[in-house]
Amino acid sequence: MPTHRLAPRLALGISYLASLASGANVNVEFNDGNEDEEGGMVVLLIVVVAICGALVGLGVLFLLIYVCTSLARYVRWLVFGVDEDGVSERMRSRLLPDEDSRQSYELARAFERQYPYGSVDTQLTSEQQTDIREKGVDAWEFVVNLDVNAMLQSKTEVLFMGGENCVQTNLPLPKANSVYYFEVKLVEKPADVN
Repeated sequence: MPTHRLAPRLALGISYLASLASGANVNVEFNDGNEDEEGGMVVLLIVVVAICGALVGLGVLFLLIYVCTSLARYVRWLVFGVDEDGVSERMRSRLLPDEDSRQSYELARAFERQYPYGSVDTQLTSEQQTDIREKGVDAWEFVVNLDVNAMLQSKTEVLFMGGENCVQTNLPLPKANSVYYFEVKLVEKPADVN
């Protein structure tokens, strides 16, 4: 007798012996094995349907979570007037009281949209590394954007005309060391600035 048919018969025999020990009247019938093969196909079909149902259920759950988060974001914007940054217009007007502050904030947001964090490659090329070895500190120079209210007087001197501004250098800082030292010299500041 093949071993795949032996296990069910052995289990049936054990349950028959247990029922005899308890005094119950049990009828045991043996068959030729065709019903076992049909039963195996039914079990296989049940398992496949259960797995497919679980996958569909997970898909529906993820879709429901996505729809709920999108709906919550829309409701927050609709009810509280919160924009994509998570700040309401009332809070923004409290944090940015004057037009200079508001313009500086909008410039910073435009810069962040244009250059999101991690989008600019900060690895030095071999040409940049050679330039740094040859020129030393003089390899770095400021690059002033036309949108910024600042003027470049020499490669390393920037004159800010007012408001909050930001300038970048032509080369990133190398990542070879964990700490870099640089100096900033403030030549003149307006009297109304602390």
